[in-house]
Amino acid sequence: MTSSQVDIKDPFAGERLKESPFHPRQALLNLRDAWSSWNGYKFADYYYDEEYEYFCIRNSCATYDICPMQKYVITGPDAEAMLNRMVTRDISKLKENRVTYVCWCTDEGRMIDDGTIFKMGPDRFLLTCGSPSLAWLRKSTFGFDQLEISDVSDSLAALSFQGPTTCEVLKKMGLVGIEDLKPFCISYFSFGSDDNNRLMVSRTGFTGDLGYELWIEKAYALELWDKLYAAGEDYGIQPYGEAATNMARLEAGFIMPGMEFNEALKTVHYQYDQTPFELNLDWLVDFKKPHFNGRSALLEARDQGAEYTLVKLDIEGNKPAEESFLYSDKECSKEIGYVTSAMWSPVVKANIALAMVMTSALDGDIWAEIYYSKELRHHSKVAQCTFQTHPFWSPKRARATPPGLYRGINMKRLVGKVDSLHLGVSEETLGKEICKSLDAHLSGFAEDRHNAFERQAWAGDDKQAEGTRRRNERQWSAVSLEELAEISDAMDLQESLSAADLGANLCLSGIPKLSHLPKGSIIRFPSGAELIVEEYNPPCLDMGKYIAAHYSTNSGDMLSDAAFSSAAKYSRGLVGVVEVPGVIAVGDDVIVIPYRAPAWANKGR
Repeated sequence: MTSSQVDIKDPFAGERLKESPFHPRQALLNLRDAWSSWNGYKFADYYYDEEYEYFCIRNSCATYDICPMQKYVITGPDAEAMLNRMVTRDISKLKENRVTYVCWCTDEGRMIDDGTIFKMGPDRFLLTCGSPSLAWLRKSTFGFDQLEISDVSDSLAALSFQGPTTCEVLKKMGLVGIEDLKPFCISYFSFGSDDNNRLMVSRTGFTGDLGYELWIEKAYALELWDKLYAAGEDYGIQPYGEAATNMARLEAGFIMPGMEFNEALKTVHYQYDQTPFELNLDWLVDFKKPHFNGRSALLEARDQGAEYTLVKLDIEGNKPAEESFLYSDKECSKEIGYVTSAMWSPVVKANIALAMVMTSALDGDIWAEIYYSKELRHHSKVAQCTFQTHPFWSPKRARATPPGLYRGINMKRLVGKVDSLHLGVSEETLGKEICKSLDAHLSGFAEDRHNAFERQAWAGDDKQAEGTRRRNERQWSAVSLEELAEISDAMDLQESLSAADLGANLCLSGIPKLSHLPKGSIIRFPSGAELIVEEYNPPCLDMGKYIAAHYSTNSGDMLSDAAFSSAAKYSRGLVGVVEVPGVIAVGDDVIVIPYRAPAWANKGR
C-alpha cells in the first residue's frame, strides 16, 4: 500500500469549528480572517474593519450571520402551555405570525437566558436564544405529553439584515409587500425553484434600527445570499461581525449575556447571576398569568427590591468607561456599582454606557473612575455620569410602517426650489435664527444629546472637551434632519428662517440623511458642472475623497487643501457629512453642502 492510499484521519475533527451555510460567501469577504466562535460555529468577529461595518449598519445595510443561534421548533397541542409555564411573559396573548421577546428563570428566580418566541401557527412555535437550551426545554416539558421539540439549529439558516436601506433592498429582491411588515411580525415569501419552499422574514433584529431577519432551509442559504447581495449591490451591502453588533446593540440599550448578565446555569458564585428586575426587565414578568417557573422567588424579589439596577449612563468626556467602577462622589470613596458595557457612540456623539448601580444610590450623584492608555502611558480620570431613561439610539424608521425611503430628506418640503439656495451662511447664524423661534424645543434636545460641535472633543484633552460642552449649552443644539423636519411641520420654520440659511446648513445638523450615493445619483456643483455617480462609493469611508477628487478635476473649480483634507478625513467619522460645496440630488431629494467647512472639521480626530 502506497502512502497515497493511506486514509489519514483528522484526530481533531470533532473539535474543529463547524461552518455556517453562508460560510463560502462570508470567507471571501473576511479580508482579515478575523474569526471567532459561537456555539461551535466559525463566526466572524469582523470582516474588514469594525467601525466601517458599524457605519454600514447605521447608514446603509449589512448582514449578520445568526446561523449559530440556537433554534428550537415546539409543536403540538401542549406547546403553548409548556412555553407559557417556562417563560416569565404571558405568551398566550401572542398572536399568530408575531414575535415576542422573553426570558426564563430558575426556581430561584435567576435568569437563565433571554430570546425570542415566534408563533408560526396555532400549535407551532420557534424559540431562538444565544446559548444551547435543549436540556432545559426538555425538563420544562414535565407534565406535558402532547408536544414535540425539534432542534433545528443546524438545519435552519438565518441571516440578520439591518440598516436604513434594508426595506428598499428587499423590495428590489422581489419581496412584494415587505414595506407593510410591522415590527415583530412575520411574513412568508416563495423562494427558489421549489414552490413549496418558503422564505420566512421577521421584522426583528439586535441593532435598534430598521432591520429584518431572514429564515430559510440551509439548502437554499447560498441562493438567498446571492440574491440579497445582488439586490443590495447599489446600496453597498456589507457583512458585519460581532464587534459591530456589540456597538449597535449598546446604542439601542440592549443587554448581552456575558456582559450585562450571567446565565444562571453557568454561574458558580452565589448571586453573581441576576433577576429580571435587576436588568430592568420587570415588564417581561407577568404575575397575572398562572404558575410559571421561578414565580414565587420572583414575587419575593419584587417585594424586597433589587439590590442592583441596570441603568443607561451618559458619561462626560470622550474616554469610554470600560470596566469602570462607579462611585457616589468625585473622590471615589464609596463604590456603588460597575460598568458592564461602554463606548464612544459615533451616531449619538456621546460617551455612553450600561451599568449596574446599587438601587439605593440611584437618586444621588454617580462618578466613573476611568482608566485609559495614551501612547503606552496609562492614565486615569473621574467623570460625572448622567442617567438616560430612553435608548441612546432609536430612530423612528425602526418603528414606522412603511419605514419610508432612506434617500435624504426632501429639501423642497423645507426650503423650496434648489435654484433658490445660496451657500455660505455660517452655522452660528443658523443656530441663532433657529433658537429665536424654537428655543423651547431645542433646549430639550440640548439636555438629551450632545451637540454636533462636540466632535471637537475627539482630538482634545479633557479641558477642551469640557469647554466644548459648555459652549454647546449656550449655542445651537444640533438636531437630526428627521427632528428638524418634524419641528418645521409644527412650527412653520420657513417663516423665521430664510430658505438660503436653512438649505445651506441643514447638513450640519449632525445626522444627515444621505450618507451614501446609489448609482445614478447626480452631484451638481456651484460652477454648473454635474457628476453622475457611476459606481457605488462605500458609505462614509471614501465619500469625501471621491467627491473632492471629481470636483477638482471635473468642474474646473479647485478645492483648497484644507477642504479636501477635511472631506477625505471626516466623511467617514461624521457619518456622511462631506465638507465639499455642492448640491447632491437623488430624484426629488437633495442635500446641500456648504462652501465653508465648520470650524470643528479642521481640528483633527
